[in-house]
Amino acid sequence: MTQLTPDLAGLAESGPVGRPTSPVAGASDKNHGPRVENAPAAPHDGPAAHVGLADAPLSFVGEKLCTACGQVKSLSEFNRDKYRRDGLDWRCRDCAKARLKKARQEYPERAAEYDKRWYEAHAEEKRAYQKAQRALNPEKVRESMAKWRALHIAHERNYRFVRYWANPEKFRARVKASREKHHDKVIERVYLWKKQNPDKAKAIQHASSVRRKARAKNAAGSFSFREWESLKARYDHTCLCCGRQEPEVKLTPDHVIPLARGGSNGLENIQPLCLSCNASKQAKTIDYRPEARAESEAQ
Repeated sequence: MTQLTPDLAGLAESGPVGRPTSPVAGASDKNHGPRVENAPAAPHDGPAAHVGLADAPLSFVGEKLCTACGQVKSLSEFNRDKYRRDGLDWRCRDCAKARLKKARQEYPERAAEYDKRWYEAHAEEKRAYQKAQRALNPEKVRESMAKWRALHIAHERNYRFVRYWANPEKFRARVKASREKHHDKVIERVYLWKKQNPDKAKAIQHASSVRRKARAKNAAGSFSFREWESLKARYDHTCLCCGRQEPEVKLTPDHVIPLARGGSNGLENIQPLCLSCNASKQAKTIDYRPEARAESEAQ
């Protein structure tokens, strides 16, 4: 911060800082601040760069006096103001921010109304700016969003709940597309989670098994162990998805039309798949049997 010269110190002593009672030659009103004859022009491209030396603002080597706090600061510390002769606000940015903050605290309803009107008038511009900022600083945005969500857990849960039930099919389709796109990452993440939480994983698997047995019990049709062995032998003990055979892999009965989608538990709806392929198929309706493929190709 630059020390005031003797002339400037005299101005400060004669009255409030930045509002001299006896302005020197070239001085203007309180909004423009005192002027000094033969003062060097401010090194900026505002209107003061095009006026005479006698009309130059009180700033030497790129500095200016803030008439709010009384400190001499760099020109970069002032906001632009096209209605002022020097092209800069008479308050520094810190003082301007403090004044705005105080006004918003004193009149919150007016501030909210102003923000709403401004956003409605500049909605597209605001979205484009936010999108550009997210693209430039993805890590910073993620960190900021994580902090906000940690402080507003209840609000975030309620927001997600309302958005989901407003259009559940849309969100289910989005989740399904994301899992298909990042299939390997999802499998790896699930594997790591099960390894780190073995008790929870066992409880979830048990609950899933109970639900599956209940569906199989209520579903039409059934098959015996001998029928299952006969079905595996028909396909040469081969996984119809990946082509590996027993004993390299363990074959499991897979429902072509899943029980969750109303499929039967009869042998006509069963195909042999290895444990890995069966798990990756999830609740999809995919028929890997050769006769079904030949029929679909003929069509």
